Amino acid sequence: MRRGRLERLCARGAWPAFRAGRSTRALGGTLMALRGILTSTVYVRIRKNEFQVRHIESGREVRTRSQVPFTTQRLLVGDFVAAVDCLRRSLRDVRYGPRFFAAPTVVMHPLEMNEGGLSAIERRALLELAEGAGGKIAMVWEGRELADSEVKEHARAA
Repeated sequence: MRRGRLERLCARGAWPAFRAGRSTRALGGTLMALRGILTSTVYVRIRKNEFQVRHIESGREVRTRSQVPFTTQRLLVGDFVAAVDCLRRSLRDVRYGPRFFAAPTVVMHPLEMNEGGLSAIERRALLELAEGAGGKIAMVWEGRELADSEVKEHARAA
């Protein structure tokens, strides 16, 4: 029976170098394909009743409108349960690779209804939203839209 690729890499001793964060160039780049599965970064742009989710490593992007509105007149996320449900669906649609690999690091970016900045409660709601939808680590970004490389930098700093 033919052994799997990951099994062969572990047998050659490549896996400990990858886990320790050392360069995989010495390994011939064989582990670079696994990096997008084992470390997952997701950039979530939030608009009224809509999430635009981009998986950074694979480049897949999904725009999901909520079936039940989660935005109220005063708050971008006014109905927390509806927002978690919509974001969970978006993360599932954009997800890359088997489901049992690491949960993604999520960068949340509210694009509307944030005049004057976010309050501590709004910031906390966005963090809880990302973690409730399946994110491992979450951070909130306020400002201009980010490029993929900038999202990776901010996710590493989180």
